[in-house]
Amino acid sequence: MTDLPDTSPASLVEELAAAGYWPARAARQLAEGKFSNAVQICKEHLAAQPDLISGRLVYATALFRAGQRESASEQYHQVLARDPEN
Repeated sequence: MTDLPDTSPASLVEELAAAGYWPARAARQLAEGKFSNAVQICKEHLAAQPDLISGRLVYATALFRAGQRESASEQYHQVLARDPEN
């Protein structure tokens, strides 16, 4: 029987993080419970790429999990303003 590649979400995040995709690196930090690290990664990169929806979603989630509910809400609203279908 042929072995199929691992296409689980965790595997995909790891693959993207290893390739240098910063939202995946931040998502990995979230998965490890390192919310402040995830927030920092996002803050640094969103300054240069403010329209990257995937990064802004990870940022909003990191803020929410870090207990910064109001800031998280602002980020979620920015996502919806940029991508109403999201």
